[in-house]
Amino acid sequence: MRFTKIFLVAAGLALVAGAAIAQTAAPVPVIPPMGIGGAAVPAYEVTVSGGTAASNVIQWVYAAFGVSIGLALTLLVVKLLKLAGIKVSDAQKEQLNKLVVNGLNLAVAQASKSLEGKAPIEVKNAVAAKTVEYVQAHGADLIKSMGLDPKSGEAVQAINARIETALVDPTIPTHPAVTPTDVTAPATTA
Repeated sequence: MRFTKIFLVAAGLALVAGAAIAQTAAPVPVIPPMGIGGAAVPAYEVTVSGGTAASNVIQWVYAAFGVSIGLALTLLVVKLLKLAGIKVSDAQKEQLNKLVVNGLNLAVAQASKSLEGKAPIEVKNAVAAKTVEYVQAHGADLIKSMGLDPKSGEAVQAINARIETALVDPTIPTHPAVTPTDVTAPATTA
């Protein structure tokens, strides 16, 4: 992103410099037309009423506001690139959430017989550990694209946070063995 900003600023400055050079270029001399035998042809004066006035106005606006316009366009392009980056990041988060839910459901299915009769916290911890392994195995490229090493403590903490969020979110379908009972139970009033 830093390279893109530098490139866009340099391109904007080059555009302004090119316009300044074009405005200060020396006029090209006009060679009078010659007739047959070298006699001079009478010159006709042509006046373009709107063109010269509009040209002068455009040159003045560009000279007065060219740098500001170039800077504004550069900032607009940078903002659009940032917006595109945010959308990619949101897509990555959504993909990570899907991996966590899939890992939770698979871990519960695999461990259901071996965890019968155990305390709910033991079940939850075992399922969370299996889910972390699942996400590390199947989402390694995704985690790397987010700038983390899949086996690092920071990545494990992020995965565990996603697991906790998935478990307490009633809109995410998780197995009742690992879902806290106070989240799915309907509220009662006394």
